Order: sequence, then structure tokens, then C-alpha cells
Amino acid sequence: MPMTEGGGPGVRLKSGIPGLDELISGGLPAGTVTLICGPTGSGKTLFALQSVYKGAVEFGEPGLFITMEESRPSVERAAKQYGMDLRKAAESGKMLVLDMAGVRKRAPDEISVEELVAGFKALGRLISGIVKERGIRRVALDSLTAISLYYAEDEGYLRREVFRFVGGMRALPGVTSLLVSESIDRMGEHPRYLMEQFLADSHIAIGLERVQGEYRRSVTVPKMRYTPHDSIVHPLLITPEGLEVEPETRVK
Repeated sequence: MPMTEGGGPGVRLKSGIPGLDELISGGLPAGTVTLICGPTGSGKTLFALQSVYKGAVEFGEPGLFITMEESRPSVERAAKQYGMDLRKAAESGKMLVLDMAGVRKRAPDEISVEELVAGFKALGRLISGIVKERGIRRVALDSLTAISLYYAEDEGYLRREVFRFVGGMRALPGVTSLLVSESIDRMGEHPRYLMEQFLADSHIAIGLERVQGEYRRSVTVPKMRYTPHDSIVHPLLITPEGLEVEPETRVK
């Protein structure tokens, strides 16, 4: 199994995705920022949600999942299909789902984008406050792409804000972050969002291809700092319990 040297050993967090930890030296490097890229329908949201949920419910690491576009009820319904009870996790104080679309809908029209917590600065402040108040250890944001749309007219400003935001997430003490972003190919690349891949500590790419009339998902780890990792393309399956990687099989 080819391995890419990404740095020295460190504390690992179980990813919550069966089969994935075998590819990344036992788990996600604690305290780092991982970018999860994939095209529409590939399962990148489920990936981030499953990792945070498993961390909170099974591994004792309080989690925060932020959805920028989908409503909280929609996220809860989707999660329940795979045995994840987000309401129960919230009631027990283990996990919080923050629905930013709902926040924007309830706000007056005259409120600015930043005040709606749709921009990177305000969102960063909000996350920092929740992390301190609730002792959060895992954060997932779905998605960077949705926030970036608000900066469409100023590419330079977008780059500066993403740089500051990713740096702020990395600086949160004891927090491991997953940032979801849109891509257009197997390696998780998108002409506009290559900058995000450079800034993140790790990059996990989810592919979605049509083969003989059916869609097949794959997962690749192009980059993971501090970690010897497998760089082969492996099958990614959606099961009744969620996502699962086949670490001994490669996509041909």
C-alpha cells in the first residue's frame, strides 16, 4: 500500500468512517483542519456529519455541525436514515447542529451579510464562542463553497478571508475541523477552490463517477500533513450505517 510521508507522529482521532483510518495512520491528526472535497451528490456532507456524530456519541468528543444552506430538520432526517439521531445527541449535550439558513430567514432584511453570520469573520467569532462555551472538540462546516458565493465580486478579498478563517479554525485549542467544499473531479479539484486545498492541513477527495449505468463513489487522500498516508483511489460505499471505505480494494 503506497504511503506518502506527511510528517511526524501525533495524536489521532478516529475518523468515524469505517476503513478510512487504515489509510491515514490510525485517524485524523488532532488539532488540524481537513478539507473534504467532492462533487454534488458524492457524499461529502454525510462524510463530515458522520465523523462529527461518531466523535460525539462514540468517542466522547463534543461536536458542532454547521449547515449553511440545508435546514436543521432536513439534516436530521438525512442523518436518521443512517442511524444517527441528531436530536438525541443534542439533547444529551454531545452535539449541536447550527442551521445558518434558518438564522438568515429570521433576520430583518436590513441586516448585513456579516451580521447574518454568512461571512467568514462573523462565522469565525460565532464558532469560537460556541467552542469555548460547550467544550467542542470537532467542528464541521458545510460548506466553504456556500460562504464563498457572498464574495463572488472580489476574489482577492475572498482569498484573504479564507486564509484568516482557516488559520482561526486551526488556532482553536483542542479542536479538529472538517471543512466541506465543492469540486468537479476525482481528485477533489475545482478551478476556483484550489486555494482551500493549499491552506488546509489535510485534503480528502471524494469522487463520483458513472460506470456502466451506475454511480460509483471513491475516496482519495492527496494530502495529510504529519501523517504517512495511502494515496490510492479506494471505493467509498454508502451502507445503512453510513459511509464505509474499502481499504484493501483500489478503483481501477
